[in-house]
Amino acid sequence: EMNDNTMEEVISTTYLKQRERNFPQSELVSVRIDNIDFDGVYASQTIPFTTPEIGISWRIMIISPVPVRAEDTIMPGDVTFALLLAITSVGFAVCSSLLILFMKNRREKEIIASDWRFTGTFLTGCVLLNLACLFMIGPNTDAFCLTRMWVIHFSFVFALAPLFVKTYRLYKLLGVGYVIPRRQTISNARTALMAVPFVAVEVVILLIFTFVDPNRMEDVM
Repeated sequence: EMNDNTMEEVISTTYLKQRERNFPQSELVSVRIDNIDFDGVYASQTIPFTTPEIGISWRIMIISPVPVRAEDTIMPGDVTFALLLAITSVGFAVCSSLLILFMKNRREKEIIASDWRFTGTFLTGCVLLNLACLFMIGPNTDAFCLTRMWVIHFSFVFALAPLFVKTYRLYKLLGVGYVIPRRQTISNARTALMAVPFVAVEVVILLIFTFVDPNRMEDVM
């Protein structure tokens, strides 16, 4: 049961949210109230009411509590939580093991031929990508939604960038088709610099979305 102060907060918050959306008549506007006394979500709508004869021009605001469902939230105790944790743990263990094996045997002929530096960077990105899946667990807040966007997308590009530049270097060194290529040398430092634009462009894209259209928690009714 709400007290008078909570009801005033609901009305004032709903009015401000409606004014921010320019009082849409054909759309429900959701309002979330979080305080010590009461937590809840309300659906609100405004209807114009005018009486030209006596010069009245009002907006009738209808506020109704709505039940909350959180199918898009993964919390401890959910079936999806156990499944996500299991898949993430297996992926993390496999990628970490491969990374450790690569680093321990990096002086072996076969590992050297596979270009262990960039393969190791790729495996590091895979480890980070698996850990990034853990950020899907927890409540949907504005800060958490933004963190998920950064961690998952950045880890994905960080993992793929060394593969792209490694493939490009092989293409340049070995040539294409039946053409006998000239002997070329592409250093590891130069190849690493080729991966920088991939990461830099991803960071710019994430910064644009962070300040222009950031991921936010939104109540859908």
